[in-house]
Amino acid sequence: MTEIDPYRLAVAVHELGHLIAWQRAGLHINEIRVFGTGERAEGYVDLGRQRIRDTDQARAYLVGLLTGREAEVRWCELSGMRHHDYTSEPDMRSFRRLRRHKLARHLTDAELRHDARALVRAQWEQITRLAPRLARCGWLPL
Repeated sequence: MTEIDPYRLAVAVHELGHLIAWQRAGLHINEIRVFGTGERAEGYVDLGRQRIRDTDQARAYLVGLLTGREAEVRWCELSGMRHHDYTSEPDMRSFRRLRRHKLARHLTDAELRHDARALVRAQWEQITRLAPRLARCGWLPL
């Protein structure tokens, strides 16, 4: 069995953080992908063009944006890899943009970050079980 690229593995953990949060919230997921190698590894979770219709969906989407980063940070801490903030910058731009939306203004960053960390802790076994497969194959069936 070949060694898994550690960067792809970190990206897989990040994307699985998003996936698990958004699946638990009932959002429809089109696909999850990881591609590239080394420091150029990237990934995404495609939600399509879903509209955020209420405060509960806004909260779930925001928590899902944060769970990617939280999962990757935890992975890096446990594996000894260095975490780079730039890996989460697109998520954080989306997070800041939605936080200005009227449905999300009353939610605090601290509450949302707490929820994301708690979700990552609760789902850590599933994230770490699926990450090698996603890193190797580049996608998972949904």
